[in-house]
Amino acid sequence: MRVLIAGGGIGGLTTAIALRHQGIDALVLEQARVLTEIGAGIQIAANAAIVLRELGLEAAIRAVGVKPLSYDYRDLRSGRMLYQAPLGDEAAKRYGAPMYNIHRADLVQILSDAVPAEAKRFGARVAAVSQDANGVEVTLQDGATVRGDALVGCDGIHSAVRQHLRGEEQKHFANILMWRSLIPAEQLEGLNLEASLALAEAVATPVIASAGLASIEGVKALIAPRAKKLAGAIAGRALYDGRLDAAEALALIRSARDRHCRT
Repeated sequence: MRVLIAGGGIGGLTTAIALRHQGIDALVLEQARVLTEIGAGIQIAANAAIVLRELGLEAAIRAVGVKPLSYDYRDLRSGRMLYQAPLGDEAAKRYGAPMYNIHRADLVQILSDAVPAEAKRFGARVAAVSQDANGVEVTLQDGATVRGDALVGCDGIHSAVRQHLRGEEQKHFANILMWRSLIPAEQLEGLNLEASLALAEAVATPVIASAGLASIEGVKALIAPRAKKLAGAIAGRALYDGRLDAAEALALIRSARDRHCRT
């Protein structure tokens, strides 16, 4: 059996790995010519972490990601704690695996490395789909055709597979906007951040309220040196410098966003 997979993102690559673990031939068709660093941080909840564990990838995720300690829900104006949901080791005991925070580009690279070269084709944008009693045929943008027994659509919001199945559908804006900034980890070297976590909450709470951020624990976990490439997300030096007030810290965060923001 041969399964074609339109799209080589997180969903498409994971699908290919899972199928190959079951002895099924899978071919990923990805429109990009090369993998590039895209996106920012991503959360891998316990249920997804269990899937990645079964696929033999949890160790690689753990090497470049971090395990946040909790979700903190705070009043936007006062910073007062409203509710705290434990994560980390406590959540791992409850759900069978921890939550991981990781850079999207790192996750995609880990998944891509787990798919052999012959099972993925880059520069292969799916333009059209047809099927008959013997299987499915995909026509690529360059005119080439690929046949398989089945086709899985993981090709995103402009999915050619979905259009083939459902026809033209109007897309709707979700009315959700946010901004995040990433600070290179090397700029945080020597700050002794681990020893400053207690100070971080006192300094960061008003900054979080001003910036509209949700979780001090998420900030602390992402900035910690063990985060490697992901270290330094959202805030940075400002959150750990007790000499700064909230306005000055927020100004530094905005400056870091302008200089280092990656979308």
